[in-house]
Amino acid sequence: MRDYELTVLVRATLGEKELGKEIKSLQTLLEKANAKIKSKKDPRKQTMQYEIGKSREAYYVYWELSLETDRVAEVESKLKLGDNVVRYLLVKSGS
Repeated sequence: MRDYELTVLVRATLGEKELGKEIKSLQTLLEKANAKIKSKKDPRKQTMQYEIGKSREAYYVYWELSLETDRVAEVESKLKLGDNVVRYLLVKSGS
């Protein structure tokens, strides 16, 4: 298993309940990929540096996790299909 950092930008137009459901579905995605979540930061709404899909704001959600390298492509492909996912970044952790 390798250590990774995952940052997901979720649409800022979601209500509180919808945001909670989206984060829960992302968490379920990681659990199904057998990821071991080390830490998670609460979502925070921020202004993006540039407009993406006519929006300048998004909720930033961050996880530190351990994941088998052969499961990375599976997680990324499902993140790409997410309707409420604006962008994501999954990188190997330096620690």
